[in-house]
Amino acid sequence: MGIFDVFTGAPAQRAAEQTRQYLGQQEQQALGGYSTAVGTGTTAINTGTTGALGSLAQGYGGAEGAVSGALPTSMGYLSAGLGGALGATDQARTDLGQAAGAWQPLADIAGRYGSGTSLYMDALGVNGQAGIDRARAAFSTSPGYQWSVDQATEAARRSAAAQGIVGSGNTLTEVSDRAQNLANQQWDNYMARLQGLINPELQAATAAAGGRAGAYTGMANVDQGTANLLAQYGINAANMNQGTAQMLAQLLQQQGTATAGVQTGQGTQLANLGLAGAQGSAQTIQALAPAYGQTYGQEAAAQMQGSQNLWNLGMNVARMAMGLPPGPMGGTSGGSTGTGNWSLSGSPIGQLGSWLGGLGGGGGNAAWGGANVTGLPAGLGL
Repeated sequence: MGIFDVFTGAPAQRAAEQTRQYLGQQEQQALGGYSTAVGTGTTAINTGTTGALGSLAQGYGGAEGAVSGALPTSMGYLSAGLGGALGATDQARTDLGQAAGAWQPLADIAGRYGSGTSLYMDALGVNGQAGIDRARAAFSTSPGYQWSVDQATEAARRSAAAQGIVGSGNTLTEVSDRAQNLANQQWDNYMARLQGLINPELQAATAAAGGRAGAYTGMANVDQGTANLLAQYGINAANMNQGTAQMLAQLLQQQGTATAGVQTGQGTQLANLGLAGAQGSAQTIQALAPAYGQTYGQEAAAQMQGSQNLWNLGMNVARMAMGLPPGPMGGTSGGSTGTGNWSLSGSPIGQLGSWLGGLGGGGGNAAWGGANVTGLPAGLGL
């Protein structure tokens, strides 16, 4: 410390500067600690978020794959069931077709009975003259009718021969009458026999038609069942695809919700962490601000005190030059008021020492120009 430091306040300025440097180091260290903590926390949060999102993606991806993979298997089972059912219906239709064919012989019998009933209808004149002609031709060519006519004619001839009138007109008339009477008798029998064919034909035709109708009805039912199977297959396939789509949509929605939750949590944690870092930094700066301000206040006070001391010294030197006694030189440096001790009474040097001693109550002393000066600030360096 130099002798004139007491007039400039340099020691207090240096102390204030050192204090500010120390406070600045503490501030930077604290702010760096907050920054490091925020950075470390941010890295940890981001790492955790990335891991959580990866786990969500993996878990939901596996679930979506399982749901999607189950659809082809289910569709395969559904198609296999449909194929088996269609095979059964096809076999049933084949069997019913064979059953319908089994009624054909009875239908053929009914057809044969029908030939006789057709002749009966012809004989009744239902089918006109052409029908009557067909009925008569069939009747006259029938084996029984021709044999009966031949027998009657031969009997008439034998009777005429026995009487010796074979070629007479009476014989011819008798032969003709017998043939006509026989024809009339045979025609009635013929018509009765034809009429007797109606019921068998009707029964056979009814039975064949009923059997075939049952078979055809069964085939229609089988066809309807086949249509129902195909329709149900379509419904089941649509429901299965729709269910799969709904499950996938739900999984995607749940994944989106979970992902949003994780990202929202990340944002909240980062915001809280940043806020905590900012608050810590602000609190540190706020805590150190008064100390910073105090150093500037101390520095200003030291400068003001130094200026006051220098002013007082100048004024007293001026008084001495004019032969006037010096004024009081009390000071506040060091926290006490110094008083001069004179060993060289009335000497200007002694008076200067007294004045210097009054600058600050340091209690120092020095020999200056043969004068023993006490009350100088300690370490003044005289």
